[in-house]
Amino acid sequence: MKRFLAVLLTLGFIMAFSGSALAVTPDIAGQYYARGWYFSNPSLLADTPTKEQKSLSFTDQRLRLFLRLKIVEGVTITSRMDLLETIWGLSPAHSSFNKPIRDDGGNIQIDQSYADIATRLGQFRVGFQSATPYGWGTGFMDSTGTAPGVKWQRNYGNATISADWFVQSRTNNVTAAKTTPPPALQNIAGTDVSSDLYDLGLRYKLKSGDAGILWSFFRNASAATSLTVVNNFQPYIRTKVGPINLEVEGYVMLGRNTVDNNPATPEVDVRSKGVFADARYNMGPAYIGGRFFYLAGDDKTTPNEREGSMNSTFGYARDKRLFGDYSALIWNLYASANVPLVGDISVQNAGAQTTDIMDNAWIYQIYGGYAPTKKIDLMARFHIMKADQEPVAPAGATRWQSKDYGSELDLKATYKIYDVLTYNVGAAYLWTGDYFKGTNAAAQLKNMYMLMHWLDLSF
Repeated sequence: MKRFLAVLLTLGFIMAFSGSALAVTPDIAGQYYARGWYFSNPSLLADTPTKEQKSLSFTDQRLRLFLRLKIVEGVTITSRMDLLETIWGLSPAHSSFNKPIRDDGGNIQIDQSYADIATRLGQFRVGFQSATPYGWGTGFMDSTGTAPGVKWQRNYGNATISADWFVQSRTNNVTAAKTTPPPALQNIAGTDVSSDLYDLGLRYKLKSGDAGILWSFFRNASAATSLTVVNNFQPYIRTKVGPINLEVEGYVMLGRNTVDNNPATPEVDVRSKGVFADARYNMGPAYIGGRFFYLAGDDKTTPNEREGSMNSTFGYARDKRLFGDYSALIWNLYASANVPLVGDISVQNAGAQTTDIMDNAWIYQIYGGYAPTKKIDLMARFHIMKADQEPVAPAGATRWQSKDYGSELDLKATYKIYDVLTYNVGAAYLWTGDYFKGTNAAAQLKNMYMLMHWLDLSF
């Protein structure tokens, strides 16, 4: 911590006394949140004569800073750092959570650093940036995260063309695992296994909205024993018809998965798809709407085809903050990412757990909101959620008990203290579906509710 402060002070003195000579203009922006959580029954299981299920409560926070240095006109360097992203009072040495909480000396993480360059050929962004994969079109399928790569875009009238390349993961020195590289991976000679993403997108500005199509090429060899190659096509449209806002987005993934070091294992064809639609009717300070989601699940009757789990493979559809635009508690059970999902349900049947990624789902949602004043906003949402396909039951087990994830009601109130500072209160109630019984027909489930409040500050 002392060394970090010393570096900041040194940089400050350098810029203060020689800023004009270096032609560097510094700018700092940031975000801060502090959140309190309460979960009545994170296990989703009913009490038994020998065990009473526990509740869970905690408070967490994060300070995120963006340091931007304008080098010359058209060239900017940006670094992003997270400070004290932690749970209050949690001992780092005894954490049972799935995200490591480091001590004070290590709880400063610089995870992004990139250059923005404006040229006659377009805008370039080079370095570690938000990119796993990114945001495209509507909020459907968006994902947060950081990856190194190069992004380019250029405007042509109402059209914008973009292209990028990102290295999502890479493992070095794996020669021992691949002493004889299979033909499909000989180009990396067993010393460099990576997951790469390439995109080419076209957006067009409409009179009352925008539309576009994205082509993505994924090459995932990070497992060192298999190669997955997928082309993804993702069109969208956002438009307004009178008082109604319409959004539609879909995706089709086509490709193959090959186990390279086992010629006896056949190729698996990737055939995944999904669609999202949203219609919102605006009535002055109030609105009402409906949403529909479909994300393909894996059909166990077609072993040579892979229809589901592609979002999990490539990190799609992870940007679903608990009270964000689209989300439901079922995929954000502990949205802070500091807490394990579904708790003790994993003891009963590990396959009954969901992840933080939307996959294998049919979701029907109605929602509405009202802003009685400029400072207050009220929102309510109700979801009905089902799996598209039953998960494959473990060897020796009976079939999965149900496709029903359950239904959920979300409530939220926001008070704007200042333009940059809001206080939020939220509640959610989950009617637990029998999907969470897994293959255990005798399992007894219980509903769950959640309460939270949080401060959001942007500067």
